[in-house]
Amino acid sequence: MHIAIITSGTLPVPSVRGGAVEHLVELYLKENEKNPVHEFTLYTVDDALLSQKVKSLYKHTKIVRVKTLSLRYRLGRFIFKHTVGKYYSNLYLDYFIKNCINFIKKEKYDAFLLENRFEFVLPLYKQNLRPIIVHDHVERLCKMQRDLAVKISKACVKIIAVSDYIANQDRRVYDKGHILTLHNGIELEKFQVKGERSKYHLNNNDFVVVFFGRLEPIKGVKELIDAIFILQDIPALRLFIIGGNPFHEGRYRTDFVKDISKLASKLGDRIIFSGYIPYEQIPDALSCCDLSVLPSTWNEPFGLTVLETMAAGLPLITTNSGGIPEVVCSESAILLDKTSPDLASDIATSIRDLYKNPSRLEQMSIAAKKRSKLFPAEKFAKKMLDSLSSIQK
Repeated sequence: MHIAIITSGTLPVPSVRGGAVEHLVELYLKENEKNPVHEFTLYTVDDALLSQKVKSLYKHTKIVRVKTLSLRYRLGRFIFKHTVGKYYSNLYLDYFIKNCINFIKKEKYDAFLLENRFEFVLPLYKQNLRPIIVHDHVERLCKMQRDLAVKISKACVKIIAVSDYIANQDRRVYDKGHILTLHNGIELEKFQVKGERSKYHLNNNDFVVVFFGRLEPIKGVKELIDAIFILQDIPALRLFIIGGNPFHEGRYRTDFVKDISKLASKLGDRIIFSGYIPYEQIPDALSCCDLSVLPSTWNEPFGLTVLETMAAGLPLITTNSGGIPEVVCSESAILLDKTSPDLASDIATSIRDLYKNPSRLEQMSIAAKKRSKLFPAEKFAKKMLDSLSSIQK
């Protein structure tokens, strides 16, 4: 099948600027190179790092770079802003999909795969560009206005959700048997490394707790920092925070990042911020840690960072959040109540218990690695390609 993939319109694919969704797209594109099933044309925002060399990685995927950085594109968006009556989503996404459609109408496709953008469904559908599949990574459809959400869901022939949690939320809107679950996967072999702690200003005798993820209030990093304040009586304890601003490389700091940095500075070198680390270096950084704490206070759609820390063999303290219980098991993780008014205290108690119990820590590490093997990249990618093959032309 010849399938058009329309990316989210925010970060480029290949994932030269990071992004979980963008990296997952790469996984099934790579699998399709090894065992060709489809011919893809991928529409992505432009980026200076998307060189011709990157494009040449794929023989069965044509990459169309929508020139979002050009003066002509920006001028067109300005005109669009003052002529369009109503947005499907917002100015930036609506103008991106408008440009994608201009390219798409010049070609012939058997299906259209939208990565994490229900907002793009109706613009395509109204142009008779069908069948439409949405790869759903977040809890968005059920939060739309009801009539609009039903209309969007009916226009899709298939919705591929990253967890049962997301699939069940989508079914609340409209269910004609077209919603399925496909859990994410990761390249497990990349996490079998051992880094040098000195590279990250960590000592060999430190007990290193790691937070890995976007620095946003909903990720629970503030509560984790509060827990470290409670644990000041453990001299060896260090908190290593890997992450940056949402969807950016740390090129600027949000007010929230400034606030938690100021709070963390009161503990001196007990808390270390790595800043943005390219994805390929994440396994090295995680390998220098003893325990992962990811205390999300929102409903995580899947919990990809949870899986990645498990693959690195890290015992886990996390929350009963969204799709996370589908990823972990009781032997590998401590699940806390994300709604607890004493979440910081609960985190501190769990860290202290594991610090005092090295044998349990080791058992959890073994269980984490074992559990992570249920989510290999190859399994995800093959099932993704198979699910697309089942679409009726």
